[in-house]
Amino acid sequence: MNDYNEIFDKAKLIFNAMGKKTEEVVESSKLKLQILSVNSDIAKAYQELGSIVYHAAKKNSACSEAVEAKMDDIDALLHKLHTLEERITEIYRVRKCPNCGASCPTDAHFCSRCGMIINPMQEEPSGELVCLSDSTSARDAGYVDCTMPSCDEDGSCEEPQE
Repeated sequence: MNDYNEIFDKAKLIFNAMGKKTEEVVESSKLKLQILSVNSDIAKAYQELGSIVYHAAKKNSACSEAVEAKMDDIDALLHKLHTLEERITEIYRVRKCPNCGASCPTDAHFCSRCGMIINPMQEEPSGELVCLSDSTSARDAGYVDCTMPSCDEDGSCEEPQE
């Protein structure tokens, strides 16, 4: 009887995991449809903005109020689009690399595309290059040694010249 309970418990765990994954897929599909709709609305707003400017220029009249209103509409749509994209990245448990924009797992320490260090505690990059071979905190965190030829002994690196 004990074996049946173990099998039942394992099956229950599997079905719960499948249900959660299905919810994630459904939610991300809804968000993708909303993103398509918002992108369509943005394209339409850009066309309307161009039309406003064209007709005003054709008539030699001012259109600043109409242009400002349409730009506010576009800004609101862009904000909505950004919010939807953030929700999708939360569902897929990824974040964007601040350097190249690639999608990286939230637990990644380095970008898989450009190799930039992704600090999980920091949202925006500081822009400062630090040699990891001489950085106590980096070594303690388990990062690899710096291989840049331009590293100084004090632990700072110069940005490579192109």
